[in-house]
Amino acid sequence: MTARASTQHLCTGESGEYGLQWSYQTNGPLEAVLSPDYFMSVRARINVGDHIRCTSVRDGRAQETCELLVVEKRPGAVETIVTREVLTVPPSTLVEQPREEMPAERYVTSDGKPMWNPGRKMFEVRVAGKTVAAVRDRELAYQIAGGHVPLPPHEEQAADGIGSAA
Repeated sequence: MTARASTQHLCTGESGEYGLQWSYQTNGPLEAVLSPDYFMSVRARINVGDHIRCTSVRDGRAQETCELLVVEKRPGAVETIVTREVLTVPPSTLVEQPREEMPAERYVTSDGKPMWNPGRKMFEVRVAGKTVAAVRDRELAYQIAGGHVPLPPHEEQAADGIGSAA
């Protein structure tokens, strides 16, 4: 059985009737795309003079690309010629970077008290006499002190009465 183009993989960003630029993505090799009957299933959408940029994508990476020109459209075939040679993409040179572990969210687990600090013009959340968070919003300070909202990530978290989400 001959491979055929899939309508859902053919798209254009232009409108008009002649000389459209189409993009086509396949997960197979471009050898199949170059056969005369490959675009038979989408012949109603393409016209003579249209360009089709074909890209083969496998495992989330472009493998090959080329550009075709539709030179003839007849009932039994759609003839295309390669206007830009098939370009094979070299293997990836990217090195996967180790992911930075995000610190676990930390919550106040014992009695926290929000207190207004007029010098800093902020509410400080205190646990066992130590300030564990400072925020400008009163409601947020009460939520942090009650253990409903995690501590802001930049705050010191060395006081007793602080626990992680895990």
